[in-house]
Amino acid sequence: MNTFEQIVSCYSSGIRELRAGANRIFLTTDGLVECPNEPFSSKEIYLIMKGHTIKKGTEILLQTIKENGVRDSTTIIAWDVQVTTMVTRPSDG
Repeated sequence: MNTFEQIVSCYSSGIRELRAGANRIFLTTDGLVECPNEPFSSKEIYLIMKGHTIKKGTEILLQTIKENGVRDSTTIIAWDVQVTTMVTRPSDG
């Protein structure tokens, strides 16, 4: 099934479709992941954002890179999406 043609489309490169329920979309520039002394992996970013509101999680990330001498500008765009329509059934379930 082509999930790009569904009402609930895929994100990234189509690796994973948004699931029914709450989904958080998070986009950032490389300034966040290339910060000296505090390299954020995608897992670390996920854990910070999962445990906080978007505003608070973003503040924590930006404050941390500021304290660690970030050399590049950093932009973060994030939003929550509530999917209420049927989605493609995951292959692992």
